[in-house]
Amino acid sequence: MYLNQSDKNLDSLFTDLIRVLSKYPKLKVVLLIDEIETLVRSRQYLISSTSSNSSVQLVNTMLICLDRVRHFPNLTIFTTSNLIESLDLAFLDRVDAVLNIKEPDAECCYKIIVSNLMKLKNQEVVVLSEIDATKPFESFKWCDSQSNDQNSNASMLCYKLAVVCAKLEVSGRFLNKGCFSCTAGQTRVSLNWFLQNLLQMVVSKKQAVLS
Repeated sequence: MYLNQSDKNLDSLFTDLIRVLSKYPKLKVVLLIDEIETLVRSRQYLISSTSSNSSVQLVNTMLICLDRVRHFPNLTIFTTSNLIESLDLAFLDRVDAVLNIKEPDAECCYKIIVSNLMKLKNQEVVVLSEIDATKPFESFKWCDSQSNDQNSNASMLCYKLAVVCAKLEVSGRFLNKGCFSCTAGQTRVSLNWFLQNLLQMVVSKKQAVLS
């Protein structure tokens, strides 16, 4: 948004934020900035890559804005980035904590698959068998304890796919989106059809990353 506009837009945003924080000191405000590298790319890199002066000025403006709001106890700022090594050192010096969020484990993958499967079931996109439709999904812990059994109920089928997704280090975002992408334009497909197509999409994504 800001790279193609004046850095005054960024300054204006924080000016408005300061106005709210000052007027409502008891109001807890959380600001999330996604892909922060678009605002605070390393100035050393920008200069060496002959980027425009406006790109460097944008970083300077962002750092100044952060200093302007630093004393507000009712403000918490979260930023996200997949390119932490590309961030400006002055920005990292202002960060209180850096959290490395890894790809979801098998339990998280299981919860994502089951949660989205229930939505698709309610929309009649996926149809469960008569037996599975009347039973709630088991917990991941229960499935894990039954992993050596030849059980093919809905919970175990989702569990087995979740384990594969975790081993392939599939991102939670991709898995969540994939549950709906693999059923686009479909109605009343079986659970096996859904899981097989989701698996195919996951494997294809992994192969594309590795190639």
